[in-house]
Amino acid sequence: MPLAIVGDASIGQSAAINYYLATECGLMGKSSLEAAQIISISEHLKEMNTAYRTIVPWGAEPSKDALDKWFDQGATDVTGTADRAGQSTRYLTWWMGRIEAVLGSSGFAVGDSLSLADVLLYNVFSEHLKVIYDDYDDFYMLFLTCSHHQWHRMHNITRCYVLI
Repeated sequence: MPLAIVGDASIGQSAAINYYLATECGLMGKSSLEAAQIISISEHLKEMNTAYRTIVPWGAEPSKDALDKWFDQGATDVTGTADRAGQSTRYLTWWMGRIEAVLGSSGFAVGDSLSLADVLLYNVFSEHLKVIYDDYDDFYMLFLTCSHHQWHRMHNITRCYVLI
């Protein structure tokens, strides 16, 4: 379990640490609406990872069939009201369409400056996504957003542990 120690207090759980750091570093947007959009992207990414793990269990090497399913199959209702009937088949195309729909147009995921959403997108797509197919041009803006941002130095943290 991740743990951040700040002075005499501690914060457990990745999401809580992320929100604390983002707030301290000015990465939670400039308004309540932007903060909600950042949280929305965070939740989409978390649920996308959960969906991936239904196809490729943690620690397992993904098979070609599993990757084909993740990249090329599943629900396609990427705009409008989500169809609950397809909920169990929400794979990469669905999640990327939903995330792309909430991305800003200023080169940042939300608003006009770096936010926690940019950091999380970078983390998921630039560091963890091992296989990227070239035919996902429809989602270019998402990858563009991820590739142009780097980690900024976080402050006010005395120690940060990742316990395995």
